[in-house]
Amino acid sequence: GPTLIGDPDMGFSGLRAFGPNLIHHVQLKIRKNLSEELKDIILIDSPGMIDSPTDSISYVGSGQGRRDRGYDFEGVTRWLAERADVILLFFDPDKPGTTGETLSVLTNSLAGMDHKLHIILNKVDQFEKIHDFARAYGSLCWNLSKVIPRKDIPRIY
Repeated sequence: GPTLIGDPDMGFSGLRAFGPNLIHHVQLKIRKNLSEELKDIILIDSPGMIDSPTDSISYVGSGQGRRDRGYDFEGVTRWLAERADVILLFFDPDKPGTTGETLSVLTNSLAGMDHKLHIILNKVDQFEKIHDFARAYGSLCWNLSKVIPRKDIPRIY
């Protein structure tokens, strides 16, 4: 974390503004022997968003985000999203809701990023019945329609 954020050539030094708790959460993993096409790609995997009402207690007025993170998760998400070419937002079928932190990230951190946001319903191969898939897909569409200010919901992959 400190090495990655401290190296001006890596492009992540702006994350220092979010404090030491974030710096110590960041990890760099380098994959070697990749094809030439993949050598300049950087993937960032963020922690899952907190959608349980009992887990999403905020510091009131502190601007520090969620209690258990210790840094401004929404601010970090916005900082990274502004620099990303593509944003992949994964939803698990058993939790297709957009409540708590997900709602806030979609309406605040990712506002204006529609052109690079791709929504993915993950683990669809685990459905045993098409009815279960339809229920999860419908629930995700319904929840997204509440938070994305568009006439049509974006394509869900």
